[in-house]
Parts: sequence; structure tokens; C-alpha cells
Amino acid sequence: MEGATHDPRYVQAMHTMGQDMLTVTAPQLQALASKYLVPGKSWSAIVLADGVAAK
Repeated sequence: MEGATHDPRYVQAMHTMGQDMLTVTAPQLQALASKYLVPGKSWSAIVLADGVAAK
């Protein structure tokens, strides 16, 4: 919610974030990755299936 006091779009984004995360497609993620994950500035993330606990 950081920034919500300066930009009400943050509040709207929080209302749809859960649904957005559940409906994103692999091609959409790949397009974002090719745009933002560049050599020297990349990072990693782990996605777990429902019911799988993080260690």
C-alpha cells in the first residue's frame, strides 16, 4: 500500500491483485520477463503449487 496516499491507483491495484495473480498466463509472464529481466539485473523466484509448503 506504499504510495496509496499519493496515488489512488495503488488502492485499486490491491483490490484486483489476487485475481490478477490467478489469471496471468505463461506468455504474459514471458513477455514481462524479456522486458525487465536483463543480464546483470535479474533475480529469481520460486512458485509453489497449492498445498506445497515452503522450506
